Amino acid sequence: MSAPRERIKQLEDVERDVTSSLQCAAQALAEMTKEKPNAKQIEASSTQFIKKLEGVEKTLVEQLQYLASYSTGQSHEGSSYARSKDLQMTNQRMFLVKRRLDDLQLLANERRLRNSSNTTQESASFHGHNAYHL
Repeated sequence: MSAPRERIKQLEDVERDVTSSLQCAAQALAEMTKEKPNAKQIEASSTQFIKKLEGVEKTLVEQLQYLASYSTGQSHEGSSYARSKDLQMTNQRMFLVKRRLDDLQLLANERRLRNSSNTTQESASFHGHNAYHL
């Protein structure tokens, strides 16, 4: 396989990994919003999400470094512009996705705190109610 085809395949793999990482994040968030979340499942999904993102980041950095060296060292500077721009746009999308996931994480945490607070209040009122009937 030629170098450009390999690089394109790597970018396709990155795209699949981004999708996979988003699925892992969605699984973790879905678990967090359950009434009784499974901490091990959240941890496993979060770990997979982080591993996938680290792999994506590593590959994209390698691709960008290659494109930077290729475009500055070759007379065909314009031929790599489209790919470089695609990578830049992918990085921007990844940043936006990460920011959205952070927002979702905050919402999930707030919901969990509200649920915990409601459960504590209900428990306190239940125990107080039983004390009057003893």
